[in-house]
Amino acid sequence: MCITNNRLFIRELMKPFLTYQDTNMWSTGENDQRTTLEEMQKLQPKLQEVSKRITLLQETGEHYFFEAPFDREVVNHLECLANQAIKKFKQLLVIGTGGSSLGGSVLIQSLADESSIQKNKALNILFFSNPDPEIIAPWLKNTVDWKHTAINVISKSGTTAEVMAIFLTLRKALIKSVGQKAQSIHFFVTTELNENPLHKLALKNGYTCIEHKTTIGGRFSVLSSVGLFPALCAGIEVKKLLKGAQWIEETHRRKGSLHSSALFAAHHYLAYQKKKPIHVIMPYAQKLSLFGQWYRQLWAESLGKISGGSFIGPTPVASLGTVDQHSQMQLYHQGPDDKVITFIEAEKFRQDVYVPIVDKDSNSFCYLNDVSLTDFMRASCRGTAKALTKDNRANGVIIIPSISPESVGALIQFYEIAVVYMALLLSVDPFNQPGVEEGKKQIRKQLAKK
Repeated sequence: MCITNNRLFIRELMKPFLTYQDTNMWSTGENDQRTTLEEMQKLQPKLQEVSKRITLLQETGEHYFFEAPFDREVVNHLECLANQAIKKFKQLLVIGTGGSSLGGSVLIQSLADESSIQKNKALNILFFSNPDPEIIAPWLKNTVDWKHTAINVISKSGTTAEVMAIFLTLRKALIKSVGQKAQSIHFFVTTELNENPLHKLALKNGYTCIEHKTTIGGRFSVLSSVGLFPALCAGIEVKKLLKGAQWIEETHRRKGSLHSSALFAAHHYLAYQKKKPIHVIMPYAQKLSLFGQWYRQLWAESLGKISGGSFIGPTPVASLGTVDQHSQMQLYHQGPDDKVITFIEAEKFRQDVYVPIVDKDSNSFCYLNDVSLTDFMRASCRGTAKALTKDNRANGVIIIPSISPESVGALIQFYEIAVVYMALLLSVDPFNQPGVEEGKKQIRKQLAKK
């Protein structure tokens, strides 16, 4: 840690996969409610203690997500299963909800390549997470090609009501089409390998079982078998994905409380103490829109708790640049100063497009002539950040070189570590979800009345 020009910085060299820039998070004057040097200095002992607790969690192996990026055995096993599925089928229906669905959805949206599907090197992946009858009903018609369709049902407990409702419904339709004897090769069941109902049903019918580690919760499971099996079936370079996550994990283990994920959490914690309970993520990349929804679950379920008789937790909001410059930014900029905004900027896109020169003699559109859309997105992100900063609105930016497997893996592991820091700073358990469990009990009671 060093102090330069009366500002506090945690030094971290520019890395290949992700950089957190906090320049616009720092206070510059008396009426500026952003982080001050004194506040960050005062927080350091607590931040260091939290870092020690996280190190202990890593060493005890209580939470698998710390180790998931390094588990080659799991990856090798899943590669074999995915290769088998790709040879036999054309599409994979992934049935899950919450973390069992969102993580995989992020990977598919951001990294899957349609050309791999066309070359029969990958499956078309479809996600089912909501038992909405208007979504499920079309899959019960005779026009569905069940012969070339596989199903991956994901439920850690094997009892998730929404997942079981969708699974049992689609399972019946598949069996009706392919027959009882042929059905077993179509199913891949991701669950805990214990006596839960889903696992017992899978064993009875000869389905392929994929272990859902007991020591990982759904919202932290994207880089485990939960997200990796669909990703492999989609032709995603999973080893590169894990390389990015490994880099975050390894640098954090070396730097502890000096790591950028700890700094990110510290800024958000101090903002929360200053009555800024709304935490916005705003990627400037359409392919990362579902990443915002994944973040929303991670932040909400991990931090929204009762602690010491008090109701704790910031409210996460998922926005998208440039779209939400025209729907939410007015509120963020001139509404209540109760928000922290994190932009995600991709330095390059995998493809680029240039705006054509329409009329050389017209000044109306001259600023757009021959402008690349990559430059347009970057200018929009930086211009929005600058506008907010002029009015002392707290905002930071996470920069990735491009939407690559390495950078997506780094983003995921960065946020998973950051949310643990944030939770422990708030004195809440980041890994439980008692509010969700109570809701599940009440849903079952309502259904039992039917």
